[in-house]
Formats: sequence, C-alpha cells, structure tokens
Amino acid sequence: MYRHTIPFLALLLGAALALPAVSQPEGKTENLSPQLDQSLKDLDSNGKQLMALMEKSLVGLKEFVATVEPAELGNDAARQQIEAVINPVIVGMEVTALQSFLTVLEKYVTGPGDPRLPVIMQQMGQYFLFPAEDLQKLYVDKKMPLTTVCLAASIAKAGNKPMAQVLEMYNQSKSWVEIANLSELKPQQLQKAVGGLLQFAGAQGQ
Repeated sequence: MYRHTIPFLALLLGAALALPAVSQPEGKTENLSPQLDQSLKDLDSNGKQLMALMEKSLVGLKEFVATVEPAELGNDAARQQIEAVINPVIVGMEVTALQSFLTVLEKYVTGPGDPRLPVIMQQMGQYFLFPAEDLQKLYVDKKMPLTTVCLAASIAKAGNKPMAQVLEMYNQSKSWVEIANLSELKPQQLQKAVGGLLQFAGAQGQ
C-alpha cells in the first residue's frame, strides 16, 4: 500500500529541506492571516476525513477477505477489488501530505502584499498552464488561501479537469480527500502532476 506514497513523501521532504529557513517575527506566531487560519481548518477537516476513509477501507477489506478463499486472494479479480478499496486511501494520503506541505509554506507568505507573490503566481501559472493573473485574483480578490489555490490547480492538472470544477467542490465544503477521490485520481497521479513544481521549489532554496 505504501509503495505509492513513500516516493511522494520523499519528494515533499526533499523540497522542504532545500527551502531556506525563515524565522517568524517575534510575537507573530499566533497572529494568523484569515487565509492561513482557513488552511489550518481545512487541514484539520481533511485529517478527520482521511481517518474515516481508512476506517471504512479496513472494514471493507475485512468483509472482502471473509468472503473468499485464501488461495483466491492472489488472482486478478481479487487484486482489483482490493485496489478499489485501498486506492482511495492512498490518494487521500497523498493529497493530505501535499496539503500539509503547502500549509507550512503558506506560513512564510506574509499576505496579498508580499513582494514575492507575483513571482510565485507566475511560476504556478507557467507550471499549471493557468493565467497567473487569475491565480492571483483567487488569492488576493477572493481571499482564498494559497494552499487552496495550489491544491485546486494540482488536482485539476492531475485529473485533467477544469480548475473551476475543483473549486466548486471545495466551495461545497468537501474536503480535499473527497475532492481528489471524486476527481477519480489514481495513486501517484498527484505526485506526477506536482513533482516538477516541488523540484522547482527545492531548487529555489538552494
């Protein structure tokens, strides 16, 4: 199960280690921007959704194993049924890992007035093939968390879906675990979709 997620976690860790250390201004650690506060709430909601999905999957696996003979577990039909139960959990783990990484990075963006913002949006726009001005409007004008903008663009790219469709699900109060699975992502699709952007982030920090 974890063979899909380990390379992704390693990529996230590599990008994080390459980023320069940034010290928080003294006395500012609890003065969260509305966008970052929302990102933290989304992360908490996503974690709960992932736990519920894991529990549901374990129950499903237990029920399935109880209905087949041990010798049948290795055949193609059984593997497909097992993957159908496990894959949503793997996708959920991948999107939660990416969400956690992006939320940490968002702590170091001071807000819509951050002088680095145009460069960040320009790079995102080039990578996701989405107008940088529209990405910036989502963050600045619509006051969406930067993590939300990045996740929506990532899932849209991975699932080959319009970003507006992904954001519509988010605006319906669905968690990113739910959105990724409703977008029918397969394990490693998200990793492939954002790998280049994470490598760019790491290179910027070197």
